[in-house]
Amino acid sequence: MNDRMLPIGSIVTLKGNPARLMIVGYIARSEENGKIYHYCACHYPEGLDVKKQILFNADDIDVIFFIGYQNKKSLLTTRLIKECINRLEKGETIEKILEETVLKTLKEKKEVGENND
Repeated sequence: MNDRMLPIGSIVTLKGNPARLMIVGYIARSEENGKIYHYCACHYPEGLDVKKQILFNADDIDVIFFIGYQNKKSLLTTRLIKECINRLEKGETIEKILEETVLKTLKEKKEVGENND
């Protein structure tokens, strides 16, 4: 894939499995093995069942049937998520990444004069 993640609502199939899945989240940790996956999905069109979430990585995707809604904010968000995943795969901790991201965001907002209204 490219430098961004697929947006929420995208419909895909995974290699070796014809079931269609809808992406509902990012950077999910498996309760079974503690491994972090790029995506969290549910069966489509059945919808979300929290007991049956499907976790997978970008390279597990076989076919993209639909790309979810995108705007400037979602494109920025998915690019940042991809950067976080790259850092996780290099061995950084999620806590370190989140701390740096929050501090960077606060600094950028202060520089451009944004407030929390």
